Amino acid sequence: MEQDREAMESELQQHEQFVKVLGALKTLPEKHQEVIALRYFEGKNNREIAEILNLNEGTLKSLLSRGLEKLREKCNQF
Repeated sequence: MEQDREAMESELQQHEQFVKVLGALKTLPEKHQEVIALRYFEGKNNREIAEILNLNEGTLKSLLSRGLEKLREKCNQF
């Protein structure tokens, strides 16, 4: 019984974190939202994302890096 309760609490905490990250993601510029969503929510690799968005891989890596940095900053504000 205690193990079930702990598992539920852990799942709730993960859900709350996910909601916070998603909320922070929505505050980023669209170009950063797109690359982060494709990479981490849809599981695309850099080559696939570059093709989908018609970008070269260097530009994509830069957008992804900057987007993740901004996302971390937003998440640390919570």
